[in-house]
Amino acid sequence: MELSMPQHISRIWLAPGLRFVLTWFMVVRILTVGVALMLRGDYQLDKNMTMLRAMPIEAEQVITAPPEIAHLYDPWYRWDTTWYINIAANSYADNLNSIIFPPFYPLMIRLLATLTFGDYLFASLLISNICAILVLYLFYKIVAQEFDDTAAQQVIPLYITFPTAFFLIAGYSESLFIVLLLSSWLLTMRRRYGWASLAIFLATLTRTQGWMVGIPLFYMAYVEQGNWREDWKHLRLILPKLILGVSSLAGLLTYLIGMQISGLGNVNATFENSFWEVGFGMPWENILRLITLDFDLNLAKGPEVLLNIVCLLFIVFMGAIATWRLRPPYWLFIWLTLLTILMRDHPVFLHGLARYVITLFPLFIVYNQHMGNRHFARLIFIGIGLTLQLFLVAIFVLWGFVG
Repeated sequence: MELSMPQHISRIWLAPGLRFVLTWFMVVRILTVGVALMLRGDYQLDKNMTMLRAMPIEAEQVITAPPEIAHLYDPWYRWDTTWYINIAANSYADNLNSIIFPPFYPLMIRLLATLTFGDYLFASLLISNICAILVLYLFYKIVAQEFDDTAAQQVIPLYITFPTAFFLIAGYSESLFIVLLLSSWLLTMRRRYGWASLAIFLATLTRTQGWMVGIPLFYMAYVEQGNWREDWKHLRLILPKLILGVSSLAGLLTYLIGMQISGLGNVNATFENSFWEVGFGMPWENILRLITLDFDLNLAKGPEVLLNIVCLLFIVFMGAIATWRLRPPYWLFIWLTLLTILMRDHPVFLHGLARYVITLFPLFIVYNQHMGNRHFARLIFIGIGLTLQLFLVAIFVLWGFVG
């Protein structure tokens, strides 16, 4: 018997976990919006700095709502959001320094902006917030399938209240990337390798850190789900898994080569120019910088560096526990991503690392396991995490660089 539309909606609404994740999303969203609105008019902006680096396109050009409505969300027009929107509105050719930002998120903004009357900021926030809900729901589904519903209900509050989790609802590419990442993960768990390959290909076109996700997914598909000796004897068995394994690298090459062929420039060279100052080296170089304390802790950059170091220690500690407690695909993803992060070299030590933590979803699985049945401690950590998140939102709204 075919269900009617209201029955379909009711079935979705009653799906395990959906109301739970929506409740937590709304609580955190209301609090972050409240902080942003309270601080909206309290910043002084250096116009030269803004136009040169932080805002390649003026807000008035991409926000079309009346001021009384736009004031509700224009505090989120900050940092990378302005770059994504400039690409969406004017293409890469408008500012060639923008080619370091992969194309899929700006493309989604441009497409949705046709439905938001040309309001690119609202379109970017709409994408990110819808994706944030999907991130929580897919994460819930993965944990519930891997463990049980109780574990899923425990991990979601720890995740959404993590200090840098507000980037899921900002006009950044994180939430879209994580939706595609979790989709590919869940699809691989369910042996839907074709759709998983497409999802991770698009994820790498959203954030280049996804280039190595094909490795843990291939391990899951080839080693854990198949007979690795027999698969090679049958092309129909091995080919989908091979495509899955190379799909993330294919996404990276499509992006890099596409920029070069289109005449927009070399992405690596643009990273390394005097505007961005991001180089690439061996992972152990940053480890040596940490051991030898070879970084600047001045008043301007010190808080960001300290936040990055704390997040690095969190990744390493939880990653070590994950290697012991979780299946190989999970800890492979953690360590390969960490290697990718540590290959970046920037004048600010571990620049942007704090934002990467929320993409490393297995960390929060072991974070939850480490909490165990210590319910009071869990509440304390959720409260501390949420308080720090609101503090970082305040810094972000005031044009402080958080991650």
